[in-house]
Amino acid sequence: MTALGVLPEVAERCLNHTEENRVKRIYQRYAYEAEMKLAWERLGNHLEQLTRSPEGKITPSEGELLARTVESYAKALETCEFESRLKTVEENLKNEGKI
Repeated sequence: MTALGVLPEVAERCLNHTEENRVKRIYQRYAYEAEMKLAWERLGNHLEQLTRSPEGKITPSEGELLARTVESYAKALETCEFESRLKTVEENLKNEGKI
């Protein structure tokens, strides 16, 4: 982020790093909310420029990454749903005294 012109203090806050200097950590309470929002927007714009072709279309590598991300997310949801269902079945069996 600092390479994009973001102040180091703001970049550190965006990364949720804490101040090492105890005195600064106690007395410097400014939240940098507006600056952090601009920093994230600047980074997002930069990443968008890097992943788009000159014609403004999604590059194949970006499309493949997006597809893999969606697939991984779907699998994670399936796993969560399965674990939730399994827990419900287990609770029902316990309530019925079968386990």
